[in-house]
Amino acid sequence: MNKRKSRDSAAPSEPVFEMLAPGMRLPQLIKRPTTISLFMYGAANWVYHRVHYDQDYARSVGLRNMVVHGTLQASYLVQMITDWLGENGILKKLSFRHHVPAYPGDVLTCSGVINDKRFEDGHRCLVLDLAIVNQDNEKTTTGTATVYFLR
Repeated sequence: MNKRKSRDSAAPSEPVFEMLAPGMRLPQLIKRPTTISLFMYGAANWVYHRVHYDQDYARSVGLRNMVVHGTLQASYLVQMITDWLGENGILKKLSFRHHVPAYPGDVLTCSGVINDKRFEDGHRCLVLDLAIVNQDNEKTTTGTATVYFLR
């Protein structure tokens, strides 16, 4: 039996635009990248810089280990946002900046907070402030996103 939720109504866990306000937080997403996930991401996306797959090389250039791809970290933010939105909306815009490296074995906590609620180009819109912090509470990545609500 197919238990997929109906597209005609929002699931209780999906956000409702009218109920949201600046300052509200998105559910956090925890990620634990591994050397295997770095390898697989790099292979799938043709990202072949040695700092992402060669531990000896990464150390020779002053890093403590191989580095988690910046775009992989950005994909974690996208997952957090789209998991939260469900079928209620779309991610319209994403920008991000990396501050300190993330490494395999780190515990990365992705978070988001509503910064602004408005109408943009005829759409119900939220602007989100985003961050990823590691287990030492260092911000590895920050960014912003714009989401449009479809219903």
